[in-house]
Parts: sequence; structure tokens; C-alpha cells
Amino acid sequence: EKKWLEREVPLTFRIDRAKEVIHIGRKDNVLPDGEEIPFKVVEGTTQCLIIGTPSTKNKRQDCTMWVGENLVGELENRCYTIFREECGKAKIIMERIDSICRRAFRVARPTETEEN
Repeated sequence: EKKWLEREVPLTFRIDRAKEVIHIGRKDNVLPDGEEIPFKVVEGTTQCLIIGTPSTKNKRQDCTMWVGENLVGELENRCYTIFREECGKAKIIMERIDSICRRAFRVARPTETEEN
């Protein structure tokens, strides 16, 4: 089993509602001052957040999805349906609860080897 390297990465989030884009930057001077990376908001609700970027490997976006702990494994939920349809074959590759966070979130995203 692959071991995860844990580290803290301070991020900034800026939402452009008109373009349905979230701009994510880093506060630790790894990116030049003011530089941000835009991600298209595929779905954003109180149940989940799915963001993506155009894929170089297939027609669907490369996405990341966050859901509350109560939705982990609920594969018939609307969030998972959208994730599968918009982002290719979804596979949960990490399940971890961060005890520091107020709410527990887990990450799911397609693996790099999956193509359509």
C-alpha cells in the first residue's frame, strides 16, 4: 500500500461566480506573488465540491471531489453521479479524516491511468 506524505500547504481561495471558477493560490511563496491556478467548478453544493481542469489524456476533466463524511461511499448520491459523468471513471483513492478540521472530509478523484 502506498504511504501518503503529510504536509501542510496554506492555500488562498478566490471565487469568480461569473465564470464559475475557483482560483487557488499558495501562501507559502512556492508560487510567485499573486499567481493563482483556476479550476472550473463542476459542482458546488452543501454536500460536495467538485473542481476540475481540462484533461490532456481524455475528453473529460481531471477532477477532485470533496464530500462530507456522511456521503463517503454513498455511490448513488447525486455528487458521485456528477463526478462519474463529468470526470471520467471515479475511484476513491484516499480516505482520511483530518482530526484538525471541524468537519471530516475525504477526497476522491479518478486515477491517472484511467481513460475514456
